[in-house]
Amino acid sequence: MGKEKDKDKKDKDKDKKDKDKDKKDKDKKDKDKDKKDKDKDKKDKDKDKKDKDKKEKDKDSKSQEWKLSISKTLDNYTHAYEKITNKFRDIDNYILKDANSKQEFIEKVKKTIEELPEPSQQIFLTFLKSFE
Repeated sequence: MGKEKDKDKKDKDKDKKDKDKDKKDKDKKDKDKDKKDKDKDKKDKDKDKKDKDKKEKDKDSKSQEWKLSISKTLDNYTHAYEKITNKFRDIDNYILKDANSKQEFIEKVKKTIEELPEPSQQIFLTFLKSFE
């Protein structure tokens, strides 16, 4: 009987160890599954956030399209203004200094502005009319 008790005790200890091991394995599997679920949830949230950001960006770019054409127009005006300003500087620095008379000055300016577009020429012609 003493051997049977020892055998029963060993069997119980072995069963207990097996149960503990099974429980640990199950806990580990549950933790791994929870971690995978959390990782998947995080990836889904990140994807949702990226999608949302992309939609907002697309929405913003569509709602801002009207600004682009205005900005281009303003850039064109700025460029034209700079050309006109530079032309006035050239007139002041070169033509005015080289001219011997008012008439010669006016004629040299008219000749210089011939290459400019019509609206720009009108600015200089208005400038010249102020001297007549």
